Amino acid sequence: MMDVDDLILITLSASEDGKIEGRTRLQKLAFFVSEIMGIDAGYEPHIYGPYSSALRNIVEAQVSRGIISEQRVPWSSSGFSGHDLDKVRYDYELKPQGKLALDERLQADPQGFARAQELVQKVNSTGADYRVLSWAAKLYWILAEERGRPVPLPRAQERAHELGWPISHQQAQQGIALLRELELVRVVSTPAQPGRS
Repeated sequence: MMDVDDLILITLSASEDGKIEGRTRLQKLAFFVSEIMGIDAGYEPHIYGPYSSALRNIVEAQVSRGIISEQRVPWSSSGFSGHDLDKVRYDYELKPQGKLALDERLQADPQGFARAQELVQKVNSTGADYRVLSWAAKLYWILAEERGRPVPLPRAQERAHELGWPISHQQAQQGIALLRELELVRVVSTPAQPGRS
């Protein structure tokens, strides 16, 4: 059975050139991979959406063992708040030792790896940045709480607010669009109510 160590290696390996820019992007890509592969990575609600402290700890361990590299990159971004910030981004890359470790483990679930690789490649092909990934992950978390029951968008936004994840209508639409493109959700139109247009 694959674990969180494998999850990180799989997510990096499936990314272009074995690289991922930013901790938030790594967390959210790994979240979606863990969902489709059934890997319990201990994700919990956090400021920027589902977050796994176990994944963060294992990333640090893999960096110290030379399995992946972590590089600090000066970065200017408008961030989640819309304010320009000068900050540091942490980029990750799968090193040759990590590729060898992954090759051995992939024997256990080649089909699962193929699904994970396809998902990560689909995300990358959409051009979605870390913010859109975060909005999509938040909405997916909320939908998963409902266990397949339909969730109207206003209710999803209300639940997001309860979790400390205020999501505007436009942000929710972008997150849903990504989830649809990844074939992780199905959107059902509701009939217009009498007297409304």
